[in-house]
Amino acid sequence: MPPTIRKAIRWGRSVLITAGCGMTDTPALDVDVLIRHVLGCDRTFLLTRDHLTMTHGTWRRFQKLVSRRSTAEPVAYITGTKEFAGLVFRVDRRVLIPRPDTETILDLAISRLAGSGAGATGVDVGTGSGALAIAWAIACPSSTIHAIDIDEGALQVARNNARRLRTNFASASRSRLRFSRGDGLATFKTTVHVICANLPYIPTGDAPGLDRTVRDWEPHVALFSGPDGLDAYRDLLSHASRLVRPGGSVLMECGDAQAAALSALTRERLPSAHVTVHQDLAGRDRVVEALMPKAQSEHPRGTLPVP
Repeated sequence: MPPTIRKAIRWGRSVLITAGCGMTDTPALDVDVLIRHVLGCDRTFLLTRDHLTMTHGTWRRFQKLVSRRSTAEPVAYITGTKEFAGLVFRVDRRVLIPRPDTETILDLAISRLAGSGAGATGVDVGTGSGALAIAWAIACPSSTIHAIDIDEGALQVARNNARRLRTNFASASRSRLRFSRGDGLATFKTTVHVICANLPYIPTGDAPGLDRTVRDWEPHVALFSGPDGLDAYRDLLSHASRLVRPGGSVLMECGDAQAAALSALTRERLPSAHVTVHQDLAGRDRVVEALMPKAQSEHPRGTLPVP
């Protein structure tokens, strides 16, 4: 006989607590998400109907999902979805799970592109699930957004997300979100107003100390980038100067302990840029921005060339 929803929740929490903190630090939240996923309901339903008995099918399915979570598999991979910037994206092990912290770089990208006027262009380097590029394109419908990733599997996930969310796009912007395969900006040729990059930035030596939910499940190509975590940004900055337009921005997400090193690297590679560090909502250093100088007109207004 299947249990009531209330008893199933208690059972699920007990299983995850027994599994230990190495598997999950949030057993109650995880069980809440998993049971709502199985039942297809919201929290209000759980609060008011948790006395109801589960069906045999939903009980078996819930048991399987809790068992998967007890091995440290991320909840987002179990449910196959993750919310980002108010949109729900499909995710699987081919892509990094979108993080709330990345909304910081998204907000900056939207602001910088909107300030560049209608017809502005941007590129999202290392797009993964496409979450950042898609949310960016929806917010800036008169702009063209290029989304690049080195992995064809990740691009397939991103394209599928764009198709699923196509009703969120203004009709004129549907053809202006363009996906392409590439190793960073090495083969990219289009000049843009904004370069936005959430590239791998975890130092390889930090792998043993990572949460198992991250280390054992998410794609390493999207996590690790050399001894100091900045190899991918070294490559990005080596191409940025030829691709970002005068007055444009290069936005780079990083770990909160890397902002100083990434800022120094940026000043070295883009000496004419004004470099700023932006913090996330928790007050942690999250995004390094390089603002390129504006082009000076050949003859300033009100002057004449000297013969």
